[in-house]
Amino acid sequence: MNTERMPKHYRMVVLSMLLALGVVLGMIEAVYVPPLPIPGAKVGLANLVSLILIIYFPFKEALANIVLRVTLVSLLTGTFLSTVFLFSLVGGVTAFVVMFLVFKLLNGPLTMIGVSAIGAVSHNLAQLLVAIWLLGSWGFIFHLPFLVITGVATGVFIGYVANNLRARKDIVPLLEGAR
Repeated sequence: MNTERMPKHYRMVVLSMLLALGVVLGMIEAVYVPPLPIPGAKVGLANLVSLILIIYFPFKEALANIVLRVTLVSLLTGTFLSTVFLFSLVGGVTAFVVMFLVFKLLNGPLTMIGVSAIGAVSHNLAQLLVAIWLLGSWGFIFHLPFLVITGVATGVFIGYVANNLRARKDIVPLLEGAR
């Protein structure tokens, strides 16, 4: 499906709705989902939107949507320009780029489950590297096995949900737009 063939106003509306959905999912996770037992690990509900963006939109538009989502959620949670914002931005952008490349280069062999699991692990690795850089201590490297296990588990869950959404016949026409 080529979203570039959508009328410009339709594309903007769909991208805006996906941004709003990502912000809502990010806020739900920030406020209502209890933290996982691993410091810094989250379920990544808003990653559902990232996966949809990767499937249906070009790199630049999808990346802009993710940067805006991270920024808006941080503004709404009061973490804008804090270390939490930096962790979220670096992790989100890294995960998006890795997932986009994996999806486009290996289109076919990996389902959204595999793409999402790879993205979740790359998100956690990016955040770990930021923590090491900011605090100047390699001691955080001991979190790596826990972050990888958590990333795979949450990535598989989010990827499973994304696969089910992708299969729904009532959602896909919205994204395919007017031809």
